[in-house]
Amino acid sequence: MLNCGSSTFADAEDYEAALPFDADLLLLQPGHFLSRLTWINLPRLGLLRGQESLSRVARVSLPLHRIFVIFPMDRASPLICDGVSVPWGDIMLRGPGERFWQRTAAASVWGAISLTRSCLVSYGRTLIGRSFSPPSYGQVLRLAAGDREDLLRLHSHAARLAETGPERLARPEIVRALEHDVIAALVTAIADADPRQGVTDGCHCCGLLVRLADVIATSPHHVPSIPQFCRATGVSERMLRTCCLNLLGISPARYISLRQRKHLRHAWQPTQEPAGKVEATGACRSHRGATATGRPPVWRPCMRA
Repeated sequence: MLNCGSSTFADAEDYEAALPFDADLLLLQPGHFLSRLTWINLPRLGLLRGQESLSRVARVSLPLHRIFVIFPMDRASPLICDGVSVPWGDIMLRGPGERFWQRTAAASVWGAISLTRSCLVSYGRTLIGRSFSPPSYGQVLRLAAGDREDLLRLHSHAARLAETGPERLARPEIVRALEHDVIAALVTAIADADPRQGVTDGCHCCGLLVRLADVIATSPHHVPSIPQFCRATGVSERMLRTCCLNLLGISPARYISLRQRKHLRHAWQPTQEPAGKVEATGACRSHRGATATGRPPVWRPCMRA
């Protein structure tokens, strides 16, 4: 059943809760966080567009059984995944169930396409006329100019439909055409892409930072000092600092402070349904999340789509 919509959020945790995968966000700069999430769930394809007004870092856990293709949609703000920069014009493939760190350095606009591996391989074999296998997960791909323009244009067109004309996505012929065109553009882009840097070198740092996050979550009131943590894990303070700067863009001390604040904020807040979250339904709709006062947040044009 088709499901699409667009929501705006004035709270980072409401935005986090609305994402279709697990993401633990930490804001990296002061200010009032505003965001917008647009989604379309087609029978074989999922499309996302996120717009965020502040830099952040997220610990992401993807759902099982789906490949995600992620890419920046703002020339001025790349995505940084496990310490590897994904600039505008490049894409990164992430595999089912993968966990990784993703951050931005400024206000950003990003896109994602999700589908099963079998769907991608089947379309690839049909369109290319030979055996087709997606590249390694975590690989950054530089797209040919024409392929990049086609893929970004189709993705942006789909997002605009969800935001401004969702009733058109109730028509089966439009859904079929959109799904076919996006998958075909994605297959062509991957087949002709130039492989660049991968993220395998960051695996040790990823594991180390997961352990640090787990230690903080276990006892946010009594987090061991950085020297104590390093002795317990057998790594040097220099290595920990390098990993934090590469993957998170901040020092270990600042990361610990931000994580503690988030855990303590959760402990003091009563459990309630996020004001800006939209529950999945079979209808396409546009929704503007409410603030704590019950009023919809004001969306300021501070980002470039």
